[in-house]
Amino acid sequence: MDLINYFQLYFASISERSFVFGIPLRQGKISRKKLIELAQPIIKEMRTFLQQNLEAPSKAVSKFSKNLLRKWDSLFTFIYHEGVEPTNNLAERLIRSAVLSRKISCCTRSKEGQLLLAKLLTVFQTCRIQNRSTLEFFRAAIYANHHSLHPCPSLLLTRKEIVIRKVA
Repeated sequence: MDLINYFQLYFASISERSFVFGIPLRQGKISRKKLIELAQPIIKEMRTFLQQNLEAPSKAVSKFSKNLLRKWDSLFTFIYHEGVEPTNNLAERLIRSAVLSRKISCCTRSKEGQLLLAKLLTVFQTCRIQNRSTLEFFRAAIYANHHSLHPCPSLLLTRKEIVIRKVA
């Protein structure tokens, strides 16, 4: 087995072990404190492995190791902070409709059209996630713009709205 294949297999096995702990946490079978405790040896092993491969004979392996170590502080955010998912599956599902729309319509005909479509889909998906009416959001935004009202409606939730949504 060459170095790149070994690296990929070993790194994948370490990564998989760190993600596995998220399942019992979401199911309420372990606490976040316990998750952190269980993850520490794996995180340490992963960092050691990457550091050992910084000067690997394979440029791909050493570059990958350097890039991950550069982003190290954000790699395990999902372990330490509630509400952060370990994967980007939600994001992938959210952009699926945009990808399908682009494939069906053969894209837009201009950069401006692409930008408009991206912004509209962002509003649609954000409103969907927040259980808000997209139509009501657009109505309020157009009204505020037409009457020069400030602040305009925002897709960003305030801390108070986040707490209320968690309770509900």
